[in-house]
Amino acid sequence: MCNVIQRRGVDNGQRKSKNNEEQDEIENNSRRSFTFVYHLQTETSKIQVCKTFFLNTLCISAQTVRTVFNKMNSAGYIKEDQRGKACKNSMLDESVKQSVRNHIMLFETIDSHYCRQKTERKYLPPTLNVCKMYALYEEFCLDNNIERRATESMYRHIFTTEFNISFFLPKKDLCDVCHSYENSLTDEKLRMEQAYQQHIENKNLARSLKNADKEKAKANPSFCAAVFDYQQVLPAPKTEVGVTYYKLKLSTFKFTVFNLASKEAFCYMWHECVGKRGSSEIGSGLTLFIEHHVRKGIKEFSFFSDNCPGQNKNKFLFSLYIYLAQKYSIKICHTFLERGHTHNEGDSVHSVIEKVARNIPVYTPDQWFSLVRASKRKNSYVVVEMSQQSIFDLKKLTEVASINWDKKDTNDKVYWSEIKIVKTDPEEPNIIFYKNSYKDENEFKKICILKRGRKSIGVNINEIHL
Repeated sequence: MCNVIQRRGVDNGQRKSKNNEEQDEIENNSRRSFTFVYHLQTETSKIQVCKTFFLNTLCISAQTVRTVFNKMNSAGYIKEDQRGKACKNSMLDESVKQSVRNHIMLFETIDSHYCRQKTERKYLPPTLNVCKMYALYEEFCLDNNIERRATESMYRHIFTTEFNISFFLPKKDLCDVCHSYENSLTDEKLRMEQAYQQHIENKNLARSLKNADKEKAKANPSFCAAVFDYQQVLPAPKTEVGVTYYKLKLSTFKFTVFNLASKEAFCYMWHECVGKRGSSEIGSGLTLFIEHHVRKGIKEFSFFSDNCPGQNKNKFLFSLYIYLAQKYSIKICHTFLERGHTHNEGDSVHSVIEKVARNIPVYTPDQWFSLVRASKRKNSYVVVEMSQQSIFDLKKLTEVASINWDKKDTNDKVYWSEIKIVKTDPEEPNIIFYKNSYKDENEFKKICILKRGRKSIGVNINEIHL
């Protein structure tokens, strides 16, 4: 382009004027120091053209012309384009990249209660972000005498491209069925319509059952309706001090049972040296909850929870229901809320505790216990500190008491993932009643779990510990 653009100074010989006086006036008043003359090159000569013709022919803008002119030297040559000459991340010293990797790997990850147990993604505490991590990286470089350090953009690039790590954000479970339906095209929605409508009907029926039992519990002093769930793992220490992000934390667990009628929240808490986070711990907490309310005259229990097979919907918990029903002559019913719509009144307990703990440093599990007790002034939460002696191994109870969990009384196969409601009755020991629907007109089916030759579960659960 430099060959077809020429700079020409303004001189009197190129301007047409009527007289010398008018010409002198132009020289004195003009603020233009130069002008552009545009040419297009042919095989034999250059043809002068107007600016518009020149720009439209080459499909360029006036700014391109000005840029070329500004970068042109006195000899008429343009200096080499500097784009792409910057030092890229891929061209940086490998030791700089490795320092970033080493620093990121120092952070201890946490488990997400809302994700699949076998997920490969790891999670960092929600109090962290990339900006905070980079600030800690700068301190890390100073402490380790690392002279060459990465920029924040390079740190972020390595974090997002080389590590499968996210920052954990507590949130309510999202419904994959509703999400898929709402984001589908018209044809796909038509194919999904029947299943989606059934899903919505199940959601509404499950909520109606919960609300009905809630009102029944308020009117009937011998009936108890409750929801239960785990809260996310509570780490100790929990503080903003940078060095604690690199340390392995002691996990504290909290299992919450919320009485729908009295609005009492029972928080059963322990740390990972006492127990884990499975069905045995849930069963142990429910045992204490049931025993506490049996002493108050409760004869019938109705529980509501999510569908987690490893914690709630399994033979270990159902064996416990049969045992407790026989021991205390009580009825137990357990309704599993529709998948994706399991949020309930117990979530408010978790929300309050997370809000209180947001700006309070916690260093030990005992401090977590105290924080939960003090998190609500009115109707404070009941905190039960679980010991290893109070956590029972439900697997041993199942091994001793039962053998059949696969076939119902008609010898047909039982599909546990389809079960919506289970219940036990002390008048019919060793029987699990279940339904695959929330509708009242559907009859309960039966599973006899007892080993051949046994008449009842003759096991003392207090003798079975972890």
